[in-house]
Amino acid sequence: MKIAFDVHGVIADRPDLFKPLLKLFKSNNIEVIILSGPPKDVIIKELAELGYTDEHYDETLSVADYLKTTGCKMWIDDKNTWWADDESWWSAKGKICEMYDIDVLFDDSEQYKIGMPAETLFVLFEDKKNKNKLTEKTKW
Repeated sequence: MKIAFDVHGVIADRPDLFKPLLKLFKSNNIEVIILSGPPKDVIIKELAELGYTDEHYDETLSVADYLKTTGCKMWIDDKNTWWADDESWWSAKGKICEMYDIDVLFDDSEQYKIGMPAETLFVLFEDKKNKNKLTEKTKW
């Protein structure tokens, strides 16, 4: 089984919850993948700053890096954030999940359900004033 987690709005916001959970998954031979928007090197740096190590995840995948390989027109804003057109950006995680046979994706942005393969369960993570709500969402 492969389970993917977004950084911003998910594991970055609740390391107290996700650090032990990710370690538990890995100890039970579940492959843990970090799937987030920024380039891979930025994601790895942010994870390290949050105290996540290779004992928490197996692989890091990037929407920005994936879109660069497709020839999608991208640009960087003044905050060094990568951007692409909405359709390309929001459908990218679904395409990545399909490419890597990811079984479950935890994300805080419902827009990423666009293009999510039927084989991947999308779980919307919402953290409102530290009251967590995990909701399985049906596909659009």
